[in-house]
Amino acid sequence: KPVVLGLTNQTPSFLARNPRGQVPTLEVEGGSLSESNAICRFLANESLSLLSAAPSSSKKPIYPRDPTTRALVDCWLDIDCELFLTV
Repeated sequence: KPVVLGLTNQTPSFLARNPRGQVPTLEVEGGSLSESNAICRFLANESLSLLSAAPSSSKKPIYPRDPTTRALVDCWLDIDCELFLTV
């Protein structure tokens, strides 16, 4: 459903999914994710799972399997924390 900031993200039903009332929020099996970097990692890991389950797929995953390369991607995902952090 679309979210109208300041209105629908403060409803009891939305706050039950995300007590901080923040957007984005992704509902997943077992709960909700509310941080965009966590959501990106979740979706990327889901793509790895789907590719692993597919019979000999030639498609490349959007999240690297190699730990070093994955860490480099994570650095870029987390750079916003450094750039936009206010003290």
